[in-house]
Amino acid sequence: MSYLLELWKIDTKRHCLFHEMQQLLKNAFLNQAQQKFPERAKNWEFQATLFATCVLTALHFYFEQNILPPIEQVQSDWREMFEIMGI
Repeated sequence: MSYLLELWKIDTKRHCLFHEMQQLLKNAFLNQAQQKFPERAKNWEFQATLFATCVLTALHFYFEQNILPPIEQVQSDWREMFEIMGI
């Protein structure tokens, strides 16, 4: 997993894996949102950006510890985080 962290550091005119992964996640979110809620005339860009950022930040955190992220735990942590902040 540390190899992925190293690849994420590459930032050239042609290649920036971290940014490319962020764009893939954003696009996946946008596609899902538009399919699940086609009646909503909403700009999903903010939520897509936030989703991609949260996912990649979680991956980065766990990859630094050289472990696979426990998806259920991450989801629970996010819910708890919003609960703590009263959101």
